[in-house]
Amino acid sequence: MPELTWRARTAQGLLVQGSSEAADPFDLARRLRSRGLTLTAATQIRNRQRSVSGTRISRRERILLTRQFADALDAGIPVIEVLRDFAETHPNQKARRMLDSISHEVEGGGTLHESLGRFPRVFSEEYVQAVRAGEATGKLEQVFEDLSQGLERDDELISKVRSALTYPSILLCAVAGVTILFLTVLLPKFQPLFAMAGNDLPAITKLFIGMSGFLGTYWYLFAVGVPAGVVLFGRTLRTQAGRHGWDRIKLAIPLVRSIVQHLAIARYSRALSMLLDAGLALPMALEVSAATVGNAVLIGRLRAVKARVVSGQDLARSLKPAGLFSPLDLRVIATGERGGRFAHSFGTLSRLHERTATRKLQGAVLIIEPLLMMLMGGVVLALALSVFLPIYQALDTIGG
Repeated sequence: MPELTWRARTAQGLLVQGSSEAADPFDLARRLRSRGLTLTAATQIRNRQRSVSGTRISRRERILLTRQFADALDAGIPVIEVLRDFAETHPNQKARRMLDSISHEVEGGGTLHESLGRFPRVFSEEYVQAVRAGEATGKLEQVFEDLSQGLERDDELISKVRSALTYPSILLCAVAGVTILFLTVLLPKFQPLFAMAGNDLPAITKLFIGMSGFLGTYWYLFAVGVPAGVVLFGRTLRTQAGRHGWDRIKLAIPLVRSIVQHLAIARYSRALSMLLDAGLALPMALEVSAATVGNAVLIGRLRAVKARVVSGQDLARSLKPAGLFSPLDLRVIATGERGGRFAHSFGTLSRLHERTATRKLQGAVLIIEPLLMMLMGGVVLALALSVFLPIYQALDTIGG
């Protein structure tokens, strides 16, 4: 549906402007009339102008923007003034254009959540629905505070994961780098010396000579194949089948499965807690929260919960078939359901599973690091033996 910029007058004769999606100017006039506005002019936005809807900003910028929203609203500044100020002062040019577009739409009578929803690469469905609930219940200030805290916890968790994986990644790269350097540079220089031993070379030396020859002859396959494989893997993950398959593989690895499940429960519970506290109805909150877990297989299981709740089952019983929540988790949820404290119960579960996921991640790293050190030591030993054993044989032959 095309997007049009428009100018209109209120019942008091004030001139307002904004942008909205509509089939044509007549459809736009009808939509504005329902808001009490009379259309005076409309112009369709070209694709170049509409490209602002594809705006992306970094995770840290989104956190900062949400925190600034929360602080400004807490200070009593009206939403439209907050948007205008941010549109003028934000250091990121793309973000300024996005905020300017949102500001004009809200100023023209549009809702904040609809305006944010036009930028799905910046504001997730969970984010938009929370703002929608906040607008409906008058809790917008609290919603932005909760969103800010949630984004900050996500960022902290992501930082912990990256920090935990940095050292193992360096070790793997070191092993690969040493092996490639040995096969392409060092081993070929020793091959004239190996010729003194004839064909009676150790099996490990023959193996590495074969690998060296293959790498030297078909290097272009690696130079092209590795980047192509990375690109193909990335594109496959963007398809529904590819994403589902990769997520299923992660759940099939015991050590990884436990961490993924705890992270999924933490994100699902946090989203539910925030959305319910904002005033969103339970069925809608369940649907939106399911999309936040980050695993296609688990998303499918959790989306089925909504249908069971709508059919009349209590939430604790509806969550049990998903196979994610422990008996203790379900008791906490059932207690919150009986006491009408859903948001509090899910907030407790979110914090509990975040801590559990962090501990398990740290434990996994403590297991992986020694294994990688042993792997690196084994590779270096194998490379050394492949060189020194033939040299020893050659020297023994000369001495004999």
